[in-house]
Amino acid sequence: MGSPRYPGGFSVSEAQRPVGPRSAALLARLLRAPRFALVLAVVVVFGAGAFLPGVVGAALVLVIAALVGWLAWIVWGSASPGARAGRVVVVVLLLAFAVSKVW
Repeated sequence: MGSPRYPGGFSVSEAQRPVGPRSAALLARLLRAPRFALVLAVVVVFGAGAFLPGVVGAALVLVIAALVGWLAWIVWGSASPGARAGRVVVVVLLLAFAVSKVW
């Protein structure tokens, strides 16, 4: 008995199962969007967050941190330890950047 399959053809581990169906539906919608549009949206939101001052900029960076964290959570079970560490470092750096924008 393996992990259940969700829309988009991917599966989740036992630990991820509580958020799996909701994440699967959103991820399936994202996968249907043109790739360049997703990349462009992330670049625009992060760029705006990096250049806007204060709480507004921090909130936009937090949106990107949440997206990266969510994607890391989805693939956590299939990622190597090095890839996991890299994803954690990226999320921590984004969170630190967001906090530095407020201080």
